[in-house]
Amino acid sequence: MKHEKNVRFNFLKKLFQVEVRSYLKKFVAGQLDQPLLIELDPTNRCNYLCPECISVKVKGNLEISPKRLERLIKEFSLAGVKGIIFIGGGEPLLHSSMPKPLRQAYDLKMDVGLTTNGSLINRYINTIAECVSWNRVSVDAASSKMYEVLRPSGLPNPFMRVINNMENLAKIKKGALGYCFLIIQRKNNKEVITNACEIYRAAKIAKDIGCDYFEFKPMVNLHHYLLPFSTEMRRLIKEQYQKCKELENDSFEIVAPRSIEHLSKYDNPIQPKDYETCAVMEFRTLVTPTGIYPCPYMRGRQDKKMGSIDDEPFNKFWESKKRKQAMSLINPKKDCGFYCIRHWSNVVLNTLKDLEDQGVPFLDYIKEVEGIDDKFF
Repeated sequence: MKHEKNVRFNFLKKLFQVEVRSYLKKFVAGQLDQPLLIELDPTNRCNYLCPECISVKVKGNLEISPKRLERLIKEFSLAGVKGIIFIGGGEPLLHSSMPKPLRQAYDLKMDVGLTTNGSLINRYINTIAECVSWNRVSVDAASSKMYEVLRPSGLPNPFMRVINNMENLAKIKKGALGYCFLIIQRKNNKEVITNACEIYRAAKIAKDIGCDYFEFKPMVNLHHYLLPFSTEMRRLIKEQYQKCKELENDSFEIVAPRSIEHLSKYDNPIQPKDYETCAVMEFRTLVTPTGIYPCPYMRGRQDKKMGSIDDEPFNKFWESKKRKQAMSLINPKKDCGFYCIRHWSNVVLNTLKDLEDQGVPFLDYIKEVEGIDDKFF
């Protein structure tokens, strides 16, 4: 998989890559019947107790049974899926059948992404190094002291455990490795605890241990709304970011998502949507032990649940009228006031579809973006 600098999180550019064009053509013609990507929660168990965890309401002791997970991955392949992101309301590497699912997806020619807390990488390092296209490790700190405040686990020396795991993986990996840093603000009585002062130090560690990129992003509440930055926090983050940029070179990238830019300009965490259909739902979905949901923003919401993994094979579910009817459960104009990283993809996809419906085949005039092989838009 090719990861060009400045393309890794450029979802619009990746949307127009050569490998995705056939999906786009089917979409604008109203004939798309196969998902491009699956976000997969193999388990909702986690070995950490992070107070700011966005998945705290769905964490538990459930996992997709090993036999069902094996069948599911086969069904994803039959449905035409090109990539699977092992992610979760929990820690995906805690699933009892690991690392077999990673290997299985890879052997079935699907690209594999992995979002992890990094504590268990050492157990499966050879399979991860060979089979995973990109690894995103949630670290959120640059020191043992800060790490244990923000990411309590009870594990011995957890920060260095994760850093050593990442460094060892960096030496043998085939895919990309990212150090993810969530900017946390925690009120403790009158004191505010934040890791923002460690952004640069964390980026320096990321570069030193062989990561391909360092990503920092803002915190959200349990309803996925961004938590605004104070004037002082904006100043501190800007200062840290400027220092981080000095670390960039041809093999190391600093990534500040659009949400950071949004909060640097606005106090309002709301991102209005003027469309009533989420086009991205036609390309990707979330599969968990408790059911199938439109996206991670709706993880665990029973009113937005689209289906069950136990009722029928996934490929049959995706082809069914039931799934197509379930797509109407989401109206972005009403349901998605939070900042959505797929917003601009939706704007573009809906515009292309509207123009096609009016007899204007605008997609035919958009040149394919060559030189990218990264289906995770």
